[in-house]
Amino acid sequence: MISVDIVITVYDGFDDVRRCLASVLVRVDNRWARLVVVNDASPNPKITDYLRDLAGQRDAMVLLENPQNLGFVATANRGMREGPERDVLLLNSDVEVSN
Repeated sequence: MISVDIVITVYDGFDDVRRCLASVLVRVDNRWARLVVVNDASPNPKITDYLRDLAGQRDAMVLLENPQNLGFVATANRGMREGPERDVLLLNSDVEVSN
């Protein structure tokens, strides 16, 4: 049973975002956690394409896309509202999760 949402807000920093998501996907078990990524209207089309492609490959990943930039707090709140019954782990998009 999924009991935790890992919420990651994304704006820019393609390489950081890629490393962050790779580290999360390798180390988090989707039996207990769901990944919620919120694209805060990134101006970088590489990020948008990457996130859409990744979300299409992952069952335990939700991709939300803001139509306009809302800033970190509003974007994080949007991600946390996706699973109000779940605990939330909020990660910055430049974090690399270790063992």
